[in-house]
Amino acid sequence: MWQTSDDDGLDLNGTTADGGILIRVGTELRSLLRHPWRIDKIDSVYNAAAVSPDGRALAIVIAGSLDKEGQSHDAKLFFVDTATGQSRVQVGKYEAPAWSPDGRRIAAIADDGPAIIDVATRKEVARAGWPKPDSIPEDLVWSPDEKYVLAGLYGEAGGAGDPQRDYFLLNIAARTWTPALTAQKVLWLQGGGTLLYLRPVATTPLAPGSTHNVWTAQLAVFDLATHKDTELTTGLVLNDYMSSCGH
Repeated sequence: MWQTSDDDGLDLNGTTADGGILIRVGTELRSLLRHPWRIDKIDSVYNAAAVSPDGRALAIVIAGSLDKEGQSHDAKLFFVDTATGQSRVQVGKYEAPAWSPDGRRIAAIADDGPAIIDVATRKEVARAGWPKPDSIPEDLVWSPDEKYVLAGLYGEAGGAGDPQRDYFLLNIAARTWTPALTAQKVLWLQGGGTLLYLRPVATTPLAPGSTHNVWTAQLAVFDLATHKDTELTTGLVLNDYMSSCGH
């Protein structure tokens, strides 16, 4: 499966239990192959459509009315059956949904920060005061053991072509936040105590003393217990995509 540049307005969004492929084209979400369907008016927020771990359900943010600048208002989160694109059930006013690994809960952005929602009842089960009230996070990532959620907030380089995020760690049981790390992308490793992350992109001289610079990005591992990291790659490396085999 291939994906064009994000600049072309086409994004691969995931796969469904029946073998369908979900792509986002502008404000539309389309299911291809087995049982084609589409949903219009997808909100413009990051991660506005998330497929459940079993591929049977979709958490999707539908835009409300649009202002003159094209920004949506009153966007709402819905659960949708991926087989048909129908059976739309409203959850509430949330954005950027992220499924827990077992598919029983969703982390999503409310007006004042992240909230944890029970999928079966569609009710909030936890919400902790977000430490940055003037800025709402854009990216939520569950730990494999479901004890934590990472929330990413665009940092000082937020306007760059490859912006970095400042990640904060939510302890769900204690409802407390802890600053974690700054990264372009993060991926939890098995066990939940370690993060693989992509250090913010920077320019590096092509050779010692050279006036020609190239874009580089390094992979590193961050230990949550010690807050120490270990660099995995050095030199002229550009690692845009990360994945884990689960071991």
